[in-house]
Amino acid sequence: MGVAAKIRGAAIAAYLDRGPRVARQWHRFRRAVTRGPRVVTFYHQVDDPYSHLLVQALRPVVARCDIRLRPVLVPPPAADADPEPDKRLAFALRDAAELSEHLTVDFPRGASAPPADRVRRVNAVLLRERPVSEWIEVAAQLGGALWRDDGDALAAMVRQHGTVSGQSVRPALEANYRALRKAGHYMGAMLEYGGEWYWGIDRLAYLVARLVAEGASEVFEPVVERDAPFPPAPLSEGRVAVEVFFSFRSPYSYLAVERLRQLRDELPIDLSLRPLLPMVTRGLAVPRDKVRYITRDAKREADRLGIPLGRICDPLGEGVARCVAVFLQVERARGPRMAHDFAAAALQGIWSRAIDVATDRGLGEVARAAGVEDCVAAGLAARGWEATVDRHRVALAELGLWGVPSFRLGDWSTWGQDRLWLLERRVRAACAEPAAAGASTV
Repeated sequence: MGVAAKIRGAAIAAYLDRGPRVARQWHRFRRAVTRGPRVVTFYHQVDDPYSHLLVQALRPVVARCDIRLRPVLVPPPAADADPEPDKRLAFALRDAAELSEHLTVDFPRGASAPPADRVRRVNAVLLRERPVSEWIEVAAQLGGALWRDDGDALAAMVRQHGTVSGQSVRPALEANYRALRKAGHYMGAMLEYGGEWYWGIDRLAYLVARLVAEGASEVFEPVVERDAPFPPAPLSEGRVAVEVFFSFRSPYSYLAVERLRQLRDELPIDLSLRPLLPMVTRGLAVPRDKVRYITRDAKREADRLGIPLGRICDPLGEGVARCVAVFLQVERARGPRMAHDFAAAALQGIWSRAIDVATDRGLGEVARAAGVEDCVAAGLAARGWEATVDRHRVALAELGLWGVPSFRLGDWSTWGQDRLWLLERRVRAACAEPAAAGASTV
């Protein structure tokens, strides 16, 4: 079993390492032969906050890069790819507003889901053929009016720019979404270039770096951080309490847990890790194209962060259960810091060493790496870990969140290892203003 896991892990690592390089080389060869343009496809969902942020960030990309942008309008994701649509939108609204306070994009505070008739009219305008530079400006202006709930401005722009027939909107969106799924993805705010996918403003820098490497642009940053203050985190005796909801089956949890080990030695934070079962175990759908994208994207992020990832052994089922049971025992017997070390060792074993934690040998190996091998037997013999994990699930749902990794810091919470920088800035703000301890609002 261990040998088979290692072989599978080596094959996955080779695919993740070499696959993108080979695909890029093939794409460049085809372009050289055909002398075709660099076509970047933008899948835009007008009632998605992240799509609106990306429209704004694409303005300098279209202006400065030698590309042909191909906008494709899509509806919200299908149910199999979006198991919690209401929670996802509610989080996206507040997340986009927070990002706009600290990055060079705009999104209003307090925005809500736009009415369906306004969404339909915006789609009708943007489905009409027009030059790309004009399309970008129109999309940004319409999106701004849509999210500001400015019906008068929206109506004026609809009259100014014209629309396709109302009956053609829904069939066009449905056809476009089928094309998106066929191409290998499942949601809007996505860019595709040469077989690679880039989500929102969080991954736009990867596309720009690739275009720079191809000689299509000079180096520039499409989105930069504003010089804006961060609310200081709440301090208690000079420390900040941070809760981390994670899963042993999540590669993004692996990246977050590893990065938090570095932050805990630098910043005055007390971490409490809350393990959850994987989404599929919790009854939430994860289609194959979503798993494939997440794995490739996590590899790309890991390479940027200098964290090893690629030799993978999926812990779904018994592996996750055993890791959770031992984690909780380590937390009881040795404290949260050692539990964090065990989680990091197990996640590293799963995602970079192809260790099968469903076996005694594999679980023992990661426990020894963390110095907690004496906790394994007691953890596996303990009862009640399922109830603890279910309490974590309920606590996460009460925050309006469902995915991992998620973080809670006082009254503030967020989702995704991409948002660790927001947490870090709040902690640093608290350290810079110790007099505000206990009086800050988060």
